[in-house]
Amino acid sequence: EQVWRPKNRDELPQLLREPPERKLRLIGSGLSFEPIHSVYAQGSQALLVDLHHLHGQLATYLYKQLQDYKAGVRANPVMQSFADGLSDQDMADLAAYYSHQTLPSEGLAQVSEATEAVIKDGDPRRILTPCEICHGDDGQGKALDNPALAGQKASYLEQTLKDYKSGSRGNDIYGRMRTLAARLSEEEIK
Repeated sequence: EQVWRPKNRDELPQLLREPPERKLRLIGSGLSFEPIHSVYAQGSQALLVDLHHLHGQLATYLYKQLQDYKAGVRANPVMQSFADGLSDQDMADLAAYYSHQTLPSEGLAQVSEATEAVIKDGDPRRILTPCEICHGDDGQGKALDNPALAGQKASYLEQTLKDYKSGSRGNDIYGRMRTLAARLSEEEIK
């Protein structure tokens, strides 16, 4: 199992670098994550709670996640099945489409002072870098593989950190999130 890592910006499909005004071929083609989210929405509300917001997410991050689902290095039977049928260009189209949507305004979860300090300042004693170093001052995401956290559901973020901490999710480049999550307390994750 190989985690997909972009070597440089030129390795990504051209479409990821196109301006938002460009007509994406996926519009009207039926190629979308929306049906997957609709299935969850029509089923159990509990399943819907933990869905990741895709709108406004970095295109490079979404593209990498789709590559990882297809390669089987990120586990989720529904998403693996969906990604398995996608070409690289389909993945690029979806990533570009969702990246040009408005980031949701889920509202900030209430966190303890200690957790807020870790988010803003990190904790040098535990070799924890501030979350905003990689994810941006406002949680908007940055660089090639650091996703937007702003607007994400607290329950999704909590589960993601637990998965990194336990090692059940391991598609982070260089194991950065697994290393950091392992140093967080259960209270800080909640």
